[in-house]
Amino acid sequence: MRCLLFVALVVCGNAYAKMAQNETAGVSASRVAFAPQPITYQIPVNDVLTHFQELKKTRTLSDQETMIHHLTMVAATLKAEAITSVTKDATNIQLVRVNEAITKKIKEHPKWDLSLSADDLKAITPHLEIVKNTMGEKSYSWAWFLKQTGKTAEAKQLLVALFEERSAAVLKMGGTYNRQSPMGPVVEVHEALLPLSTDSEKTKIEKKMQDLKVHVSNLKDYTIMT
Repeated sequence: MRCLLFVALVVCGNAYAKMAQNETAGVSASRVAFAPQPITYQIPVNDVLTHFQELKKTRTLSDQETMIHHLTMVAATLKAEAITSVTKDATNIQLVRVNEAITKKIKEHPKWDLSLSADDLKAITPHLEIVKNTMGEKSYSWAWFLKQTGKTAEAKQLLVALFEERSAAVLKMGGTYNRQSPMGPVVEVHEALLPLSTDSEKTKIEKKMQDLKVHVSNLKDYTIMT
């Protein structure tokens, strides 16, 4: 009898400990989920350009500042309106934020049906090497610049590689734990790639997309609308 009572107490104790652990984990997760986001500001692109123009009058720009300045000129050419910053002025603009502003403008036309004017192409050409080095020569954004500068075959080759890479990543998924479909990055490349593809290539691409949608719909945890 004592033995049975001891076992019961141990089981109850373990159960209570588990409940307490889960409650603590839930509180921790809640704190993470509701952690305040850092305050950011939208700095007009022209203000950023003015900042660097004034800075150049007082000293030589650092390598990092030079890259940011060049990319901001590209952003201005693409008609980007603002760049996100953690300060209220243009004194702390980060390279990644300028890249984000450029990529955002590119993605406004997902089918890549907008072509830059001759003047715009002339304006961004001196900065293309910096664009490639900062955004990555295998990136979606760099593929867009390749197409804009007449290197359509290279742009298509890069998009095909991105489509296969992102498709493979989705097919490897056994489950998902958020409420966003993993198809987003694939769809992004899919829309840009189709206009550059032949009819037979389009058929294969659409077949792959259907296979991906079926896979995503059957992922564990919940069904994602595709």
